[in-house]
Formats: sequence, structure tokens, C-alpha cells
Amino acid sequence: MTSNAPIDDPNLHSADASLNTAAGGAPIPLGPPVQTPANGVSPGSADAPSPASPGSVEPDARLVQETRNQIRVIVQEITQLAQSDVDEDAFYAEFLQRVVSALASEGAAIWTLGDDGLDLRYQINFPRARLHDDKQSAQRHYLLLQQLLADGQAALIPPQSGSNDTEEAGNPTEHLLIVGFVRFEDRPMEIVEIFQRPAGGPTTQRGYLRFVLQMCELAQTFVTRKHLKNFHQRELLWDNLEQFIRSIHSRLDVKETCYAMANESRRLLQCDRVSIAVRKGRHYQLEAVSGLDTLDRRAEEVNRLGKLAGRVAHSRQTLWRRDTDESPLAPQVEEALDSYLDISHAKLVVVQPLYDDDLDDDDEGPALGEHREPIGALIVEQLRDSRTEQGVEQRVEMIAAHGGSALANALAHDQVFLMPLWRAIGKSKILVQARNLPKTIAVLVVLIMAAAALAIVPAPLKITCNGQLIPSERFEVFAQTEGVVAELPVRHAQVVEPNQLLVRLRSAPLQEKMTRLQGEVEEKKQQSAARNSVLIRNARLDPIEQQRIEGEVRRLDTAIINLKERIKLVEIEQQGLRVLSTQRAQIATWRLHERLWNRPVHRGDGLMTLYDPDGDWELEVWMPERRMGHIDDQLHAEKGEPLTVSFVLTAHPDQRFEGELIEIQRSADVHESEGNVVRLRVSIDKTELPELRNEATLTAQVHCGMRPVGAVWFGDLIETIQKTSLLWWP
Repeated sequence: MTSNAPIDDPNLHSADASLNTAAGGAPIPLGPPVQTPANGVSPGSADAPSPASPGSVEPDARLVQETRNQIRVIVQEITQLAQSDVDEDAFYAEFLQRVVSALASEGAAIWTLGDDGLDLRYQINFPRARLHDDKQSAQRHYLLLQQLLADGQAALIPPQSGSNDTEEAGNPTEHLLIVGFVRFEDRPMEIVEIFQRPAGGPTTQRGYLRFVLQMCELAQTFVTRKHLKNFHQRELLWDNLEQFIRSIHSRLDVKETCYAMANESRRLLQCDRVSIAVRKGRHYQLEAVSGLDTLDRRAEEVNRLGKLAGRVAHSRQTLWRRDTDESPLAPQVEEALDSYLDISHAKLVVVQPLYDDDLDDDDEGPALGEHREPIGALIVEQLRDSRTEQGVEQRVEMIAAHGGSALANALAHDQVFLMPLWRAIGKSKILVQARNLPKTIAVLVVLIMAAAALAIVPAPLKITCNGQLIPSERFEVFAQTEGVVAELPVRHAQVVEPNQLLVRLRSAPLQEKMTRLQGEVEEKKQQSAARNSVLIRNARLDPIEQQRIEGEVRRLDTAIINLKERIKLVEIEQQGLRVLSTQRAQIATWRLHERLWNRPVHRGDGLMTLYDPDGDWELEVWMPERRMGHIDDQLHAEKGEPLTVSFVLTAHPDQRFEGELIEIQRSADVHESEGNVVRLRVSIDKTELPELRNEATLTAQVHCGMRPVGAVWFGDLIETIQKTSLLWWP
């Protein structure tokens, strides 16, 4: 950026002349500031005594020329800075360093006019002015700057000028203050303050001021260029925003609106990818992604992004997450975010909930979105870099406000009843032409009459389901102990009498246990007999010995009694090896020998099913859970009277039989083929049936009274529409 080549610029000549005037023809020191001597006279100033002799005129002339060249270089550098595209902080840093170097000043500062007053923007050796050490001096200095700002005129402020009152403006420092302004449209934007050594006469000081003013004009060129560039960028932004608003509000189809929002938002935000998620019930579904014509909803990335949008939308808080952020999030949001980033590896993810801004006139109270459910979410992603342009946050909020309104309008339009039909009719011009209009009206009249007939004409409602024929009294036979089936004297469909043997089990552990206990009993008996014989043969035993032997005999007798009790328990268990019929019954289990013969069974295992051959029979009907509402309504209308059930056996489809509903299961079950069902018991007259076969399949119809013929014919469609409408109803 620095160049030593001279350039022909009026600012350069003016600045050169100003500093020459300030120096009184003597060179001005450049580079680091120098210390002012105690006598207050700076070397090289106009008021300093010149040590030069008459023979030193030529060196002084060379020094002046070198100083001029250096000043030209500094001014040229500032001019090039003013024409560059650096940001304002970098410009003022370089600008102030060069001005201080040209003036050999003690320090300098740039003050910016803010909303709350003056703010220090950049400084060089500002603490050396000792304003931070004394609050009263700092207050006087600040009042001075405000007074100069109000006057709007550049000024030279002598050191220690003004009154000593802390409430009065003044220069409390030991430096000459050179104050200039950087303006835009005749309005001061920044104050340039130079802390100069007080040495030098009025001419020198005025030269300093003119030089500072000329440098402020160069800075003013930079500020003007920056503001004009900002105005141009803002104009482009408003043009893009206008195009965005026009594009998203020109459609009423939800999908088209979402794609317009995604593509236009990406262009407006200058990001890598924008996605739109729309609320479907309690879940959020990804509807559009910028740059893509279609979405694969089975893709894992699409599902995880929709889940993340839902978690953030339910929290009603905007998510800004860069790859460098480590601040904690809500657990449910952080879980969904980590799951999505594992696939996408995005550097920046922004999720902004979308709301319907169309509030009622009487809506008052909390701020937008505090109690309302979002209708969607705007997702912004940066895939390569987490850095964004300045003002992106405001753009995202602006896009969310307009996009939420457009999406709400599209959703409201999409929820109009039979909207595809009305849209097709509205686009068709053939139906409303003059020659076809009578036909169209006639067709509409016929359709209206048909719809009225469907809604008024009654028809019987019969709910169809499947079921089976079973005996009313059935009971299962269970194994009472563990063993192996050793005997199975019965067959399928055989009628057995009370106490007839059904199954005999064989248990080797029980037999072994019985043999061991019986052996222990015999052993204890022999030991007891031996002790008794000793007592009988030896009548003159020592009393102590006799008592010991008698005690052993008593212990052995007690052990024998305990063993016999255990034998009784084993005998009871052995009785459980014989499974007997408790009543007269018929065997319903098919292929008993294949299922049980020589098979091990455990305690509680089901062996076979029996039923009373002379008892009643009934139907077990598997009613789909979704159709139970009609049955409950009819029972309520009949005030507890049993409902009529018609059925047809699969083996006899040409015959129709009837029964009565007697019991409804209070809980739903999952049937292996019918899904979620509620079991119904239906009583029948078995004498009317051609045959009684256990678990014979059938088709039944439960009579649920009269309903409009439309509800009877299109009941499934109506229920599906009702369920879907309720599911997606906001």
C-alpha cells in the first residue's frame, strides 16, 4: 500500500504547504514521538533556537526536501486508504498512526458520536494524556469535546485552558489539543483529537490545524464511500426482499410456497442451504429444501432434520448453533441436533420457528409465539464455514415474519373443503360456457339431490367381522407335576366319564426319591431294633448308658415318623402323575398323541382342552376396535337391550343364522390376523346349526340400527376423513 513515488494531488501539495508553514521552513520530525524538553521548546519547532551556522544552509534544505517527500508518502498512503475497501476500524487505526507520525504528536484519539454520547473508537498513547488518572480532568475534557461537537468547528485548544471548575469545559492536559471533524452530509460523525507538544508559535499551530483538517477531509472521503456503499447494499437488500415477498405471497399451494421460501431465502441470506418444515399435527415434516425439486422422505437426514425442527419449534426459541459453540442446550434439542450433525456435518445450523402473524383484533397479552404453536420452521445451514455476513440475524427474523404469514395463508387455503375440486372447476372454462351452462346446472342439481339422498334416506347399518364357533363351557387340563407322558388312553373327540384316566406321567426323580426314603425308613427301623435288643439283653446296664441308648431309640423313632410323612408327600405327588377327568366331557384337542406321547411336561403345562358335549354353544366374534363406536351408540339407544347378530358358517355359506350379543370384552386385544379387536360373546341356538365343530370359522354382522345411506355406504371413507382431520387439526 505504501509507495514513495510522488503523485500530483492537490491534497498532497496542500498538506505539504500546511506542514511547511507549521514548521516555519524547518523540517518536521517524523517517526516516534519525541519528549519535550523542560523549557517547553521542541527541537525543530519555529520557536526553537537554530544551532545551524551560515555554512549549514544546504543540509537544512536537504532535510526539508526529505521531510516533504515523507509527508507526501504519508498523505499518499492515507489517500489510498480512503479509496480502499478496508473496514472502518482498520482504516482509523492506519489513519491515526500516519497522522501522529506526520505531526510527531504525543498521542491521538478518535471519538465516535453514538446514541449515548461520545465513544472512544481508537487511540494512540491516550493514557499518556493522564485523563484516566483524574476523573475531574476527564469530565472537563469530555465536556470540551461535547462543546466543540455542538459548535461543529475545528479548533486549537491550548494546554491547561479553561476554568478550574469541574463543571466547565476545558483542556486539563499539558498538550495542545488539535481537534478536527470527519463529516458526512455536513453532520459530524467522528472527532479527530491530536495531543501535540505545546512548543511552537501561532503560525506553527495553525499549520498543524490545517494539516489535520486536510487529513479529516481524506477520512471524510472514506466515510462517504462507505455510506454510499452501505446505501447501495441496503437498496439491493430491499430489492431482494421485495422480490422475496412477491414470490412467496404469489402462491397459495403449500408445497409451492415452501419451495419459493427456501430458494428465495437462500439467495437473500447468501448461505449454503435453506429448508422449510411444516407442522403436521404434533410433528414437523420437511417440505422443501433449496436447490432440490423433490425430497426422499425415507432418507435418514430428512427425518432427523424434521425431528430437530420439531424439537426447536416446541421450545419456541430460535436456535443458532456454530461448530465452535459449547454452551449447553435443552436436552431434547441437543439430542436431536447431535443426531442430525452426525450425518450433515454442518458448520452452522439456524432453526427459526414460523408463526402466523395474522392475529385477531382482540388478541392482546403475551408476545408473539409465547403461547401459540408454530406452524413451521425455517432452517438455515452453512456447510463449509460458520461465519456469516453482517446483519444475517436481522434478515432471518425478517424472512421468518413474512414467510410465516405466507405459509399461514397457504395452509388456510389448503384446508378449504374439497379445494382440489373447486380449483379444478374454477380453472375449467368449458363448464361455464353459454352452450354448456344448462348441462352444468343440471349436473349440479343431480349431484345436490344425490348428496341430499345420501344424507337423508335411512338404511340398516350392519358391521361385519369374523369369529369362531366354540362351546360355552370349556376347560383346560394342566399337568400337576413334572414328568414324561407314559400313557395316553384317550383320543380326539372322545367322550370321557368322571374320574377316567386322561394322562399318566412317569417321573424317575419321584420314584428315586420314594425308594431312597423307604430305604432310610428301613435303615432307621433296624437301628432302633438293635438299640432295643441291647436294652432287653442287658438288664443291669449302667443307668447313664441305659438313658443314652433310650435317647437314641427315641431319636430314631422320631426320624422314622418324619420319613413316613415325607413318603406321604411323595405319594401325593405320585398321585399327580395320574390326570383324571373331573366330569363328563368331550376332548377338543386335535392329534393328542403327536403332541404329548413320550414328551416331557412341566407343572402347569396345558395338556388338552375339554368341553361339555351336552352344554350350550356360542360365538366368539372379533370386532375391530375402530368400529366399536357404532355398537356402543346402538346399545345406548336400545337402553341395554341385546343386539341382533347374523352369521354365516364358512362351511355352510348358503345358510344364515342369528344370535344375540350377550357380553363385550372390556379391554382390547391384538389378534394375530385381525389386528386390534374387542371380543364379543354371542348366544345361539345350537339346534339350528347343521353341525357343531369346535372353533369353526364364520362371518358375523352386528345390527346397529338405521343410519343415513351415505354413512352406511361410505362409512369407512367418512371415518378415515374424520380421523385424518382430527389428527391434523391445529
